[in-house]
Amino acid sequence: MRTPWGDLVRTRLDMTREDMFSAPVAARLLGVSTAKAYKEIGSGRLPSVDLNADAPGHPCYRLTKPDLLEYVRRVEAAV
Repeated sequence: MRTPWGDLVRTRLDMTREDMFSAPVAARLLGVSTAKAYKEIGSGRLPSVDLNADAPGHPCYRLTKPDLLEYVRRVEAAV
């Protein structure tokens, strides 16, 4: 659900909804399973933000294009 606060943050960052990805969408873009994406997020290797960090319940991860590019850079550097 979009909120005025979220719209303000997106505007400040010059981002749109299309610039932020859920973990399953990021997994598809990276060509890995959703389980692998969550594992990489949990380990800190795949940068992300948990929108539910202050609330109990399931995490709601969002990743940006720079997050995905940083992950690709790290993976390529390790090869």
